[in-house]
Amino acid sequence: ALTRETMAIFVGRREISTRIDLMLRNRHSPPILLYGQRRMGKTSLLNLFSELLSDRYLPLFVDLQGPVSFSTEYSGFLYNLSRAMIKSANDNRQISLPPLSREALQNDPFSKFDEWLDDVEAGIEERTVLLTFDEFEALDHVFQIGRLDKHLILGMFRHIIQHRSRFKIVITGAYRLENFPDWANYLNNAETVTLSYLKDSEARELIDNTIKSISYTAEATQHILELTHCHPALVQWLCKEIVILKNEQPHLVRNVIKTEDVKAAVQPVLEHARSQFSSLFTSRSPLESKILHLLAAQGEEAVLNREEFQEENLEEALANLVDCELIESTSAGYRFQVEMFRRWVVNKG
Repeated sequence: ALTRETMAIFVGRREISTRIDLMLRNRHSPPILLYGQRRMGKTSLLNLFSELLSDRYLPLFVDLQGPVSFSTEYSGFLYNLSRAMIKSANDNRQISLPPLSREALQNDPFSKFDEWLDDVEAGIEERTVLLTFDEFEALDHVFQIGRLDKHLILGMFRHIIQHRSRFKIVITGAYRLENFPDWANYLNNAETVTLSYLKDSEARELIDNTIKSISYTAEATQHILELTHCHPALVQWLCKEIVILKNEQPHLVRNVIKTEDVKAAVQPVLEHARSQFSSLFTSRSPLESKILHLLAAQGEEAVLNREEFQEENLEEALANLVDCELIESTSAGYRFQVEMFRRWVVNKG
């Protein structure tokens, strides 16, 4: 994820932050799910809320893939949650929240945490706390294995939503809340904001910002857009591998990137970003995986209509793959949205 030091290359998300700002201005605004593929920039956007949103907000970033979800009991969970909030307040707005010790949470931890939130509210003047939870699925996994009780934790979140108008909750995830009924029930009437592919102009800006001392031919830039479908992480990975390859070339040709340079960088991306690609596909159902492999084998820009899949019960699988933007529906049938994803499936075998 990008940090402030690299925010100059984080492009194309201001309209999302503006929309979120408008939603949050409603005193009774519901929680927000920032939904999108992995590596689409959700975490980066949360990290930049302090830059993108006005000073009326105090963004408090909580990584649910970190110590908060490692906790084995409630005092530890709430202590790690408070630590993340305190650190984020200081990092984002140079505001010191009151301390909360682990010992204070040993007896009746939820009541003590609620009292601590009273102290937080008293010390932030007229600001609105934007409590952002990154990767909510990580905490749901903790619920599923029985380490913490989902009704207690989600009930606490709902209590904050209902009784603390100056606290707003934003969560991110690669799945919609419909797939997690308990979350949908407790985060009542949550609104979804989808983080999708960049616009063509935004992806071009991202490419141009890679390294100022090099230039891309128009054909090379266009080929990057065609391969990545303007996926921000893919654009960055591809540009990075291109620069690595160019650095091995003679100085006379090093500063101009051509189409053949882009083509040469594709396989290194597929190899070096293996874990990132894998995370997109390992959670697919057997039928969804079968559809992806069948469609990938047809070749670049291939389209298959429903009848050509020759599988039963396709509707839900196809709808899921379209919803997560791995494939798209056209008048002629279904095809991969991103050529690099298709090549990953083929390369993976």
